[in-house]
Amino acid sequence: MKRTLFNLLIVPLLLNTLYGQTFYHEGDTLYVWASSGLNIRESFEKSSEIIGNISFGEKIVILKTGDNKSTELRVKSSCLIDSKPTNEFFLKGKMTMIRYKELEGYVFDAFLSRFTPIPTEYILFNFKEFLENKFDTLQILKTYTGDNTSEQIILSNGINIFTKTVSTCGQITYIIPDITFQEGFLIAYRLLHLEKKELNQNDCQWYIYDSGYNFVEIWVYDDLLYKVSIRQINNFVSITI
Repeated sequence: MKRTLFNLLIVPLLLNTLYGQTFYHEGDTLYVWASSGLNIRESFEKSSEIIGNISFGEKIVILKTGDNKSTELRVKSSCLIDSKPTNEFFLKGKMTMIRYKELEGYVFDAFLSRFTPIPTEYILFNFKEFLENKFDTLQILKTYTGDNTSEQIILSNGINIFTKTVSTCGQITYIIPDITFQEGFLIAYRLLHLEKKELNQNDCQWYIYDSGYNFVEIWVYDDLLYKVSIRQINNFVSITI
């Protein structure tokens, strides 16, 4: 029986690189996670001519890793909460040479990921169903303590899913091998459908409550308040909603 969950925890495991560093190699196939598509440019200069656009979820092949200087792109502006400005949030990346179908050019690699893009019907609390449909289940472990129920699901690709429920509230934890802090942010951004919420200066439907090195906490106002934190701890990146 499914229950409505008000907390979501995603923990990507076995982090290969730190925030903003290259995690791929020449010849790798990656997915585009830019919700509005990713521009292909003629050269590594960000002001160079746009020669194409790649839609969300499409595959590209890395032709040459970015050896130019990394830059930051602001994905969330500040807004005022209780008359105080909130933090901004930036993604770091480089212009990297790729091939998309028959087209070759350069893209900003902060929106590239090894993780399979999540279809719209599986965002937020349907992510568990998406993973269970995509990968085989190796083991299920359950424990019961009074009104508390805990479950661990181990999938064939190494992902672990932990759920904990108390009455109608609960928490779900995904442990995903081999993704970076920024990839974890892209997953949370997609699961919460934040691209559908306006990002202007005065919008506070979602905002950066706190941030630091490889850590960010996002508050999202919808029908309910979701508190989302993304954090790197040693080889782990956790995303808690």
